[in-house]
Amino acid sequence: MNAKTKASIHARRMSFVGCAVRAVSPATLIGLVAATCLVLGVVEQAQVLHRAHAINQQRNDVRALLAAETAVLSGRGMVAPSSHSDVTTVVEWQDELVRVDVRAPNGTSTLVSQRLAGGASPAFTHTRTATDKGVLQQIGGGVRQSSRAWPTLDRTALAKAEVASEAHGFRRDAEIALRHLPNGSDRPDFVWRANVLRRTRHPKGGLLIVQGNLWLDGESTRVLDISQDLTVLVTGNIYVLRSLHVRGHGRLLLATDTSEQKVVFADVDGSGGWSRGDSLHHGTAFGGPIEGAGNVYLGLPGGTPALECDAGILAGGELHIATRAEVRGPLLLRFGCTMLGDNAHLGAPLAQSASSPQTPGRRRGQWVFAAGRDAVPGFEVSGPPRPGRLEFRSR
Repeated sequence: MNAKTKASIHARRMSFVGCAVRAVSPATLIGLVAATCLVLGVVEQAQVLHRAHAINQQRNDVRALLAAETAVLSGRGMVAPSSHSDVTTVVEWQDELVRVDVRAPNGTSTLVSQRLAGGASPAFTHTRTATDKGVLQQIGGGVRQSSRAWPTLDRTALAKAEVASEAHGFRRDAEIALRHLPNGSDRPDFVWRANVLRRTRHPKGGLLIVQGNLWLDGESTRVLDISQDLTVLVTGNIYVLRSLHVRGHGRLLLATDTSEQKVVFADVDGSGGWSRGDSLHHGTAFGGPIEGAGNVYLGLPGGTPALECDAGILAGGELHIATRAEVRGPLLLRFGCTMLGDNAHLGAPLAQSASSPQTPGRRRGQWVFAAGRDAVPGFEVSGPPRPGRLEFRSR
C-alpha cells in the first residue's frame, strides 16, 4: 500500500450534517432557517399571550376580592363602604357560610367564607406576645397582653374534640423521656410522626388533644401537610427536638393547657424536672408529676444545634430554649422564657407576616392569624358574627 492510499484512508471524512448541508441548495437552507425562526416566533408569541392572560386573570381576581371584602366588611360596619360604578356585589349571609357574588365587565365571580361567631383573641395576631415586659425584652420585642385578656379555651369545643391517637400519627412511647431526661417523666409520653396526619381525615373542629406530654423527635425533620387549620392541645409539656415544617393551606398551633391548677415552673437547670433552684410560677409548693405542666422546650441541652418550627406556639407554662430556634408562627408566652446554655437563641421574626394560605407544597414564611377574620380552633372568639377568609368558588 503506497503513501497516497494510506493518506486517503486516514483522511478526515465529512460528517453526515456536513454532507447534508453540501447536498442542500442555499435557497433551501434559507427557507429552512426562515421556517424555524417563524415557528420559534409563534411559540414565543403564544407564551407571551399565555402570560398576559394569567396576569390579567390575577388582576381581575384581586379586583373581585377587594370588592367582595369591602362589601362584607362595610355591611358589618368594619370598614367604610366604597362604590365602584362598574362592579356590583351581592352578599348573602347563610347559617354557616357567607357568599358574595361579584359582577364586573369581565365576568362574574363567586367567593365564599366561613361565617364566624366572632374574632380570635388579638394575642394570636402578633408574631410575639407575652404578659410581661421583661420577657418581651428577652425575646427581642413584641406586644404585651394582659393576663385578663389572654386567649381562653372553648369548653364546648374541648368536649367535642378528638383525642390524639395512632390514626393521627401519635404513638405512646414509654422510653423516650428516659432517653432524654435524667429522671424521665410521670405523665404518658407521645411521639408525633407528623407526616402521618396527611393520610388521615382532618379532625372535626380542627382540635386534637394529647393527654400527656408531646414529643417531636426523630432522625429527620418532621413534615406536616394539612389543608385546614389545626390546634394540638397538650395537657403536659411539649418537647420540640427536631425541625417541624408545615405545608398546605392549613396552619398549625401547638398549645399547652394550664387552665386547671397545675404545677408550672421554670426549669432553670434544664434537667426536665423539678429541682432546687427552679422557679415556681403556679402554686406555693411543688407537687404532682415531676416534669410539671404547660412547659414548652425548643431543644434540650446537648441536643440538636438548631431547629425551625413552622407552627405557632402558645406556652401556657414556661418556654425553654436550648438551641438556635426559629418560630414561624405566633408565639404566645403566658409566663416567661428560660435560656438553657450558651447556644440558646430565639431568631427574630421575618420582616413580613402572612395570614393568608400558602402555595401547596411550599413552606410558609412568617405568619399570624388575621385580626378579626380568623378563628383559632379550640379557643373562644369575641365580638359580633363576621366573615372568615374569602376564597373563590367560581370565576
